[in-house]
Amino acid sequence: SLTSIKGLSEAKVDKICEAAEKLV
Repeated sequence: SLTSIKGLSEAKVDKICEAAEKLV
């Protein structure tokens, strides 16, 4: 379903943001 895909994409964005903050 679209909602599950949206949730996965949002989770990926959150993880990427966290990784970026750790790098910075």
